[in-house]
Amino acid sequence: MPERTAGVDAGDPQMADAFAERDAFFAEQGFTGNGPLRATTEAQRALVQAQKEWTEAKGGVWDDRSETILLALGSDTCETGILNQHRVDGTTLKKLIVSSPLTAQLIPKDTPADQAALYERNIASMSVFSASYLCPADKDAWEAAFRTAYPG
Repeated sequence: MPERTAGVDAGDPQMADAFAERDAFFAEQGFTGNGPLRATTEAQRALVQAQKEWTEAKGGVWDDRSETILLALGSDTCETGILNQHRVDGTTLKKLIVSSPLTAQLIPKDTPADQAALYERNIASMSVFSASYLCPADKDAWEAAFRTAYPG
């Protein structure tokens, strides 16, 4: 997973605790390699199943790439919450989504601004939905952040 440590004082004891928590989260989730992500925990399997059912009910196609993207979005969101010491808001979420390499990959470069904004909102929604399974203690904070960052 990408490091989001720019501007962070790694010598700060609170940040040392946050990095340790982040590393423990990655280990618990099995997010330690560089290959495609696959659901391995009960929470991950429940997340993937829920999103797969929703996607297919809307006429979409679910595949291994979809699973990797979903788990990566959730992982990045949980990591951000951990490194922000579980203090997140609309600005935190917006910055996460806009700066994410995943967002850049998922929104075609020539997409009109209004359509790109819809893609971005959907990516944010999937990120928050994923986090509700992978780091449920932060669920309410991420949902409030989503309502602030992407109203309507």
